[in-house]
Amino acid sequence: MPDEVAVWFAWHDGEVHDLDRARWSVLPKFQFWSKELVLDTIARPSLPYGDGESNWNAEWVHLLGDNNGLIVSCATPPRDPAIIQALDPTATLPGHTEMQSVSLCTPVAWWIEGLRNGWYKWDLGLGKWSGPGAAGHPLYRRFTGLV
Repeated sequence: MPDEVAVWFAWHDGEVHDLDRARWSVLPKFQFWSKELVLDTIARPSLPYGDGESNWNAEWVHLLGDNNGLIVSCATPPRDPAIIQALDPTATLPGHTEMQSVSLCTPVAWWIEGLRNGWYKWDLGLGKWSGPGAAGHPLYRRFTGLV
């Protein structure tokens, strides 16, 4: 696992103490997974795009977000920045690099910018995120699927 992904889990590890808002209250777009859930997914894969060699490269691990989530490559040395992609049917195929991010810091910085700009707002009455969300981000960010 890349070092920065270990730091990610040390930060919050998917835990939300209010069970009514579990997983959804931390991030504006993606469900926040615990390390235990990620490891369970690795142990018993049920990836939405199949498990054949041509469909899914096992070096990629589903990091967060259910079927609309992020995956991380675990093929690089731990000290190198993580390679992140949006979960996609072709995301792990060789040569599929046009929609990836080098470092988990990139989508996190974009989410923070979205929060600061009001593109994501927590609606207490509805108990979920509202606002323009990804539509507030520049087109090139929306194209990546990371926001």
